[in-house]
Amino acid sequence: LIMEGLMNGVFAALDAVLFYVFWEAMLIPMFLIIGIWGGPRRVYATIKFFLYTFLGSVFMLVALIYMYFQ
Repeated sequence: LIMEGLMNGVFAALDAVLFYVFWEAMLIPMFLIIGIWGGPRRVYATIKFFLYTFLGSVFMLVALIYMYFQ
């Protein structure tokens, strides 16, 4: 239910900062779902998920900062 509310926030965000905040907050329940209820290789999947989403989030934050100063 928390993840659903955060996903609604991602799609309802009216500015980029709010979108980014909801996007990052949405990743926490996803991380927990994979780590707790994942399959036999859930630890590997959780680490891989964290690395990919962290890298994407850093690029998104850099892009938002760049757009802010333009």
